[in-house]
Amino acid sequence: MMRGVMAFSIVLAVAIFMILPYFLSGLLKPLIPSYHIRTVIEGFVRIGIFLIYIMLISKTEDIQRTFMYHGAEHKCINCIEHGLPLVMWENVRISSRQHKRCGTSFLFFVLAISIILLLLVQVDSVVMRVVVRIALLPVIAGISYEVLRLAGNSDHWLINFS
Repeated sequence: MMRGVMAFSIVLAVAIFMILPYFLSGLLKPLIPSYHIRTVIEGFVRIGIFLIYIMLISKTEDIQRTFMYHGAEHKCINCIEHGLPLVMWENVRISSRQHKRCGTSFLFFVLAISIILLLLVQVDSVVMRVVVRIALLPVIAGISYEVLRLAGNSDHWLINFS
């Protein structure tokens, strides 16, 4: 049962976050003949779907609680990474909830890098475009991981913004 739910979830996520944005941006083909502009629009549609998803799930009480724990985890990690003892009232409480290597930041890197990579790989067949988007997921994830790892070592304002 668990394997079935996991497989269904993966297929659904790929369909919603990779294939749906492609087809939605494809509806603009009569208005926007440029493949590159449609690919950028597809990326922003993907980001929009992701933001709507986060907003919708954040309305549930369980996810709100999860987000609170997630922020507390970031505070503890930041405290430890700054060499401070893990003392709630003195150090953890004043540490930031933001963390450069957060999984949510990783997902935003995946979304941004997918726009760039899909601009570079251009195929004519509709079926091949869908296949390329799915096949490039591990490559996009790998590049995103490396970017996130590098970002963790940077104090650049753009990295701190994410």
